[in-house]
Amino acid sequence: MADDMTTFHALTVTDITQVADGAVAVTFAVPEELREQYRYVPGQHITLRRMVDGVEVRRPYSICSSAGAQQLRIGVRHVAGGLASTHINRALRVGDLVDVMPPSGRFTVPFDARHRKTYAFFAAGSGITPILSNLSSVLEAEPHSQCLLCFGNQTVASTMFADELLALKNRYMTRLELCFFLSREFQDIPLFNGRLDGTKVQALIPTVFGARHFDDCFVCGPGEMIDEVSAALIGAGVVDAAHVHTERFVAGARPDSIAAATAAAKTAEETGAPMTTVTVVMDGRTRTFRMPQSGERLLDAGLRQGLHLPYSCKAGACATCRCRVTAGAAHMAVNHSLERWEVEAGYMLTCQSVPTSGTITLDYDVR
Repeated sequence: MADDMTTFHALTVTDITQVADGAVAVTFAVPEELREQYRYVPGQHITLRRMVDGVEVRRPYSICSSAGAQQLRIGVRHVAGGLASTHINRALRVGDLVDVMPPSGRFTVPFDARHRKTYAFFAAGSGITPILSNLSSVLEAEPHSQCLLCFGNQTVASTMFADELLALKNRYMTRLELCFFLSREFQDIPLFNGRLDGTKVQALIPTVFGARHFDDCFVCGPGEMIDEVSAALIGAGVVDAAHVHTERFVAGARPDSIAAATAAAKTAEETGAPMTTVTVVMDGRTRTFRMPQSGERLLDAGLRQGLHLPYSCKAGACATCRCRVTAGAAHMAVNHSLERWEVEAGYMLTCQSVPTSGTITLDYDVR
């Protein structure tokens, strides 16, 4: 059955705190009647919807609070030219209402007070936001587990949540180890200078890691950093491949590329190109529309037809547009968020998928 997990609600901003140069943490109040819908697990994100300069902008942002806190708080770094991040960092105010979708995402593992595990966390830049949520949650929930955080940034001033991380270190002195890496400032220990990448991880193995084998590793940041760090960890045998968990921060799809695909689709319709009949099952109701097999994504075609389909990043990273193909077929060009079992079970990301059959059925109610 459908639920309200893809419905926006207007939430009030209750706090905006500077957490680094060009980065803020934003906290939202959740009314009592919406508590269950906005209950989250570590590593999840929320999608914000906001009108900026007359344009509707949607962006996913990771929750940075621990599961125990249940405080709906996100970290947002300003990106040059970014509509959403610029607005949030420079124009958003306490008391403003923002449309917020309930939490989603699976960048986590189950935590249990009985566990005696060793975790390693690797973050670059704003990739710290979901890492901080997982790190603080495991420290709170598993009193016998040990944690290592390797965090890469350009400078000390640009390091998000540095004070909160140091506070965690003071609170969990014997259970948390912090390693800060800077690429544009010099530190006394050469090992901690430079980018956090595969080469750096290999250098950490005999010095920082020692003989440790990690039960779970979490990696979040740009795609290249994730690939290099994950490969180095697995290649060195310090963690099993199945226990490397990743979350990619990628730029959204370019408006000009979407507009070009939409224009091409309209032209294809007019010239009699092969068509696909798309059936959408969502919120217990069924809608049908036709679109050409021209390269336009299923999500964009549905939005063009007036359907209110869920989406956020349009880059294959957040899984907000995830649904299951119950009939027909489609080609998914990019996938940064679905697990292998999900793809094998017929799930796909509509923002990255083009139909390849004459009919296709998309079921959003089977989550």
